[in-house]
Amino acid sequence: AAPTAEALVQLAGALGDEALLSSLASQAGAAARARALEQLARLRPAAALTAALEALGQGPPPVRVAAARMLPDLLARAGVTEPLRKQAVEGLWRLLYDARTAPERTGERIAALTALAELDGELLAARASLLAEDPSRPLRIRLLLSPAGRLWWAGSEQRLRQLLAPAPAPTGRDYAELAARIERWQRRPPLLRVQTGRGSFRIELDATAAPLAVAHLLALVQADHYEGALFDGVTEPFLLRGGGRDGPPWQAAPVVSEESLQPYGRGAVGLVQAGRDTGTAPFFVTYSAQPQLAGYTPLLGHVVEGQAVVDRIQPGDRMQVRVEEAPARTDRENIQQASRPRPVRRVP
Repeated sequence: AAPTAEALVQLAGALGDEALLSSLASQAGAAARARALEQLARLRPAAALTAALEALGQGPPPVRVAAARMLPDLLARAGVTEPLRKQAVEGLWRLLYDARTAPERTGERIAALTALAELDGELLAARASLLAEDPSRPLRIRLLLSPAGRLWWAGSEQRLRQLLAPAPAPTGRDYAELAARIERWQRRPPLLRVQTGRGSFRIELDATAAPLAVAHLLALVQADHYEGALFDGVTEPFLLRGGGRDGPPWQAAPVVSEESLQPYGRGAVGLVQAGRDTGTAPFFVTYSAQPQLAGYTPLLGHVVEGQAVVDRIQPGDRMQVRVEEAPARTDRENIQQASRPRPVRRVP
């Protein structure tokens, strides 16, 4: 049956029979499906793109590898809409996360990583901290060699050693569950209500820019860390700092830096750092645009209500922080979020 299917693929490709190739790309054996997909991509990119997206989630390994490898070219040639491009990027990320504990699927994951580096290198750089802890050393080395990976580790010997290590230190994270939460937060961004004695303001968190930092911040909120915490610094006209507590310094494992490439405008919320990979609990809110921060500290989100309250807060004021229910974003809103202008940071 396999030789017959492969012969059919060759015949359909020679005749330009798109219908037969589409059928073979979804129903034949693994090797024949992969070749049919390649032939279909040559003749009809839009149909090949549909088959490739389906294969990412349901195809056998050779077909998933072929689909991941050809996605960037198909998206460029098929003239797709932004929601379809977003679907492709999400499918590649899902393949990366879901196969994390399956060493036999390393080839598929490297193909997905390579495609992501071409399709959305900025997002890959923002999420490099997740992949730097991956159990697959070949995948970490592929990340190290990509422009997005270089952006993450450049200037940090510790990060370079992490990528090259035979096996990363265990973190106890459930990456499949974390990936599902990140996807949910991107569709329905978490909202924080910060109550002070001078009024309240609302923060919309951005899990695309710094997913680990956002997950860390939400865990602190749910653990009531910020109940009664201090606003302990005002640096006008730059930023307001908060999240510190009375007594001995709060002990927490620092978050690996996710240097956001999004601009820091008025009302941007970032994680306080004393250097790379040192952020714990304190955060800051900008009074005005601070372009020098872009690319050097994790961007947690933006103040979407009550910036005037932020402007009135004084050192020594206290806060209470709670999570609020947020409406789901429409596809249009997701596209607008993704298309915000971002400065380009040169890779050394």
